[in-house]
Amino acid sequence: ATPAAPALPAGMNLKLNLETDSTSMGGLTLAKLAGSAKIAEDGLTLSPVSFGIFDGQYQGSLNLVPGQTLRFKGSSTLSNIDVAKATAFGGSPDTITGRLSGKLDFSGSGDTPAAVMNSVVGKARVDITNGIIRNLGLVNAVVTATSMRAGALTQTASAVKSGASNDEPFTKIGATLDIAHGNVTTSDFAMESKDLVLNAQGVIALLASTLDLKGRVQLSDALSQQAGRDLVKYTQEQGRVTLPATVTGSFAAPSVRIDVGDMARRALQNAVNEQKEKAKAQATEAVKKKLGGLFGR
Repeated sequence: ATPAAPALPAGMNLKLNLETDSTSMGGLTLAKLAGSAKIAEDGLTLSPVSFGIFDGQYQGSLNLVPGQTLRFKGSSTLSNIDVAKATAFGGSPDTITGRLSGKLDFSGSGDTPAAVMNSVVGKARVDITNGIIRNLGLVNAVVTATSMRAGALTQTASAVKSGASNDEPFTKIGATLDIAHGNVTTSDFAMESKDLVLNAQGVIALLASTLDLKGRVQLSDALSQQAGRDLVKYTQEQGRVTLPATVTGSFAAPSVRIDVGDMARRALQNAVNEQKEKAKAQATEAVKKKLGGLFGR
């Protein structure tokens, strides 16, 4: 058993500048830590502080309270974090790549990666650029859901049938996050790629390594132009094919489902609206003709 750390002497108030090549905290290795430190009865406060983490950079403040279990609290700006290394540390290797930047306010405790992740609470805004989500298969799911329609996504369907990868490259992922005890909740998750945009909300369970997101997939202009005329006509928003989607399952093997029932209901509503607009236009034209005849006499 690890003995409890000795209590800091009563009345201690020591200020100093720190600079190290590397240090460790809760299983994390921090590179080139530099900052101003205050050591007092309530622990160690680093403000400002900067250090390298997951090949990126942390800048902000950090409060550490030693004891049998390390407690911590911080506020930071993160830049150029290697997402693959961060998720591997969290127990989900080979699931996503890219570089993360953002702002994070957090607190928690723990001496192991699992304990740290289970205890952390906080808020964050993150953006990840130029990466890949392994095995997501969003485009493949769209092709499968719409392939019964003549002419729908013909070029992409051919690629899917020839065994194209389920990995999903993206140019950007952005989200505002509420973090609590191993779960991350978001109401504005947005993923952009050359083929589509996914907007969703839901929960990402970090410890269980599972996803439960619900939203809409909107195809790019190029893919929308490949779709059949009816598919575009009855599912479009802003001229692009837009489909309801859910993403569930594990990080390693996520499952994408296109809600065909919702798609059909929206197509029906769009068809009804189209008929209403036609009827309105016809009625307006009839009135114009009648008024024209009246004034003509």
